[in-house]
Amino acid sequence: MGRTGRYHKIGYSAEAIDRLLVDLYMESHAVPPTEIVLDLDATDIPLYGHQPERFFHGYYDSYCYLPLYIFAGDQLLCARLRPADKDAAAGAVEEVSRIVTQLRRRWPEIRIVLRADSGFCRESVDGLVRNRTMSIMSSGWRATSGWRRFGRSPDATGSPVAPDHRARPPASSPSSLTRPTRAGRAHAAWC
Repeated sequence: MGRTGRYHKIGYSAEAIDRLLVDLYMESHAVPPTEIVLDLDATDIPLYGHQPERFFHGYYDSYCYLPLYIFAGDQLLCARLRPADKDAAAGAVEEVSRIVTQLRRRWPEIRIVLRADSGFCRESVDGLVRNRTMSIMSSGWRATSGWRRFGRSPDATGSPVAPDHRARPPASSPSSLTRPTRAGRAHAAWC
């Protein structure tokens, strides 16, 4: 077929696509919103062949990829295809940082809430939230880690209440941050 054949590789700029997704989100608002909730999720894409970087993931009980998605409402702001041997939170800090920087360039006063499940309860994500003056919601964040540090916990309505001083202090291992406590199952964590 030669060089003029019908099959050829299409070039692209990953950085330009990343910027475009956030630009399209911002352009979809005639008036800046008062608050943006960024939803982080890692989910499986099952694999049935011998694709590169395939990995058996015990939780999903299959060979799969584990892509990272970041949404604002129903609009996609980031999609990263990753092998399943990565932590669910791998790369999340960098991606959220990039998105928040781009959003705050146009809307500096916007309130940003990061919402994720317990797979993203890591010290690096907590540090990002504190350094960027953002809020975080997570179904698995332990009351003794994030809530106690800030001296408050949410009640069922999301209002801060006094911390439970009977709770054990957090262990230093990152895996201890992913085990939901009774309070973690009952309420979303607001830090």
